[in-house]
Amino acid sequence: AFSRIHLDSAFAFKVILNGPWATCFVGVVWVFSMVIMSFWWRAAEVSMCLQEVHMFQDVRCFERNAKIWDMGDVTGSEIEKFNDTYLWNALWVIWCTSSSVGYGDFTPTTHAGRTVAGTTAFVGCI
Repeated sequence: AFSRIHLDSAFAFKVILNGPWATCFVGVVWVFSMVIMSFWWRAAEVSMCLQEVHMFQDVRCFERNAKIWDMGDVTGSEIEKFNDTYLWNALWVIWCTSSSVGYGDFTPTTHAGRTVAGTTAFVGCI
């Protein structure tokens, strides 16, 4: 208590961000968060009804709306769902979203995917 400095995690974080390695630290945290968000994106966008392994398939997988989704807009547009399990595509989506480029070649089709994309866009703005 001599200098009244609290040596806690906030102090360590301030030291890192005021030091010469601040840019490197922010870059590593950004890349790590993009990889984590990519895994979440991929998990949110994969439909079990479209997997090749049909061992435990639910009866709802045979309905039309399991493979073709109504977008709910005025024009009545529908999209055919496909499983994109490649991590590189998920990384591309998350990078485009976080950098606010947003090419639109991949779009979220589930509410969980939209949540991940919205969170990524918010973090990218910060």
